[in-house]
Amino acid sequence: MRSAFASAAREIGAAPSAPFGERVRRQVQALFDRRRHLLVDVADEPAHRVSGGIGRAVRELTRHLTLSAGADLCVRPVRSKGTGFRSAEDLSVVLFGGAPSSQAPERVRVRRGDRVLLLGLDRSAFSPAVPDLVARIRRVRARGGEVFAMVHDLHPIDQPESYRFPAGTPAFFAAWLAAICTECDGILCSSRTMTGRLASWLAEHPIPRTRSLPIGFFHLGTDGTRTLPEPCSAEETATIDRLLSLGPSVLIVAQLYLLKGYEQVLAAFERLWGGGADLRLVVVGDTGAPESELKARLAGHTERDRRLFWFAHLSGEALLRLYRECSVLLGASLAEGFGLPVLEAAREGLPLILRDLPIYRETAGSAAIYFSGESVEDLVAVLEEWQARRARGEELAPTTALSVTWAQSAARLLKLIDGRDWSHRWLPEGRVA
Repeated sequence: MRSAFASAAREIGAAPSAPFGERVRRQVQALFDRRRHLLVDVADEPAHRVSGGIGRAVRELTRHLTLSAGADLCVRPVRSKGTGFRSAEDLSVVLFGGAPSSQAPERVRVRRGDRVLLLGLDRSAFSPAVPDLVARIRRVRARGGEVFAMVHDLHPIDQPESYRFPAGTPAFFAAWLAAICTECDGILCSSRTMTGRLASWLAEHPIPRTRSLPIGFFHLGTDGTRTLPEPCSAEETATIDRLLSLGPSVLIVAQLYLLKGYEQVLAAFERLWGGGADLRLVVVGDTGAPESELKARLAGHTERDRRLFWFAHLSGEALLRLYRECSVLLGASLAEGFGLPVLEAAREGLPLILRDLPIYRETAGSAAIYFSGESVEDLVAVLEEWQARRARGEELAPTTALSVTWAQSAARLLKLIDGRDWSHRWLPEGRVA
């Protein structure tokens, strides 16, 4: 007990940003808190923005992990800083309400029996910050805690040319992946497809680990668009009203990277428009900095706001409306970690046209029209097939697509880190069972 009080005293002295009385109250409270703690590292996920698929997954899993926690478990969002963690109260306020704090984020101390979940996309995956990451993980484990990491995709090493990452990014990402697989107590993925891909990578890239590594997956939820906090603005409402009044519309929800198939999509629609097709393309995607050429092409397109509508940022309510009222969702990505927008759209009854990828077969099954090939002709052909089916009233309803709530997704995640249902296990001799 004396060492615990000494530790609390050190924490009090190390947090000058909070009033002294408040620091004392927090540390005494922590001293007698016997609950297990799950610290969810949300990385750089901002509080006030509708994010891409990974960002939405981070938000919804954090929300539902917290809501589903029993009396013996405390779930807390944090962000890494140096070799430790700081509270992410700004995200908590957005997810659960309450008044924003005027205090600086407080340091969060890891105790024996605590678990840390590296859920967000850590900056060390794209920079030379892996030593800090390794130090954080080792510090948690030295204190008797466990660390689990989420691998959302392997795009930086599988498809570096399609993302146009800055020089060195594939090497940084490979170092990050090797570090978490070497140091963590378990690795989580969002699909069976991704666990298989990670297992293949581990079989090809030896890591200096002497104990087995469990690997497992849980599917992401598909009901998040109904709980996103941002309301639809008047400007968004007016634009969506107008585009929907013009006729059939094809929706694509994907960040602005070449990996998402944008070059093929734009070329196919330009050919269709040149042939007089009555079809609108609705793009919802962030302006990834490496893709300035793609951003410029969308912003300056001659069909902008006529037959091409681009939303760089969109509220959750507006996105939900597009899922419900557009004519079809197009998933043209050349590779995907999960493809959350596909299942969000399917949940709202929107028909699907998807590239024939293993992950889409896993999650959408027979609920979509599939296409292969990367030529303009390949995509034009499937869009014309869809138009013909639509005219005959033969569209596929996405009723057989995977449908998982975020509450179910969070429950499955907790089951995994409790040590149950791991689908793969890397063994020290270098093979994956």
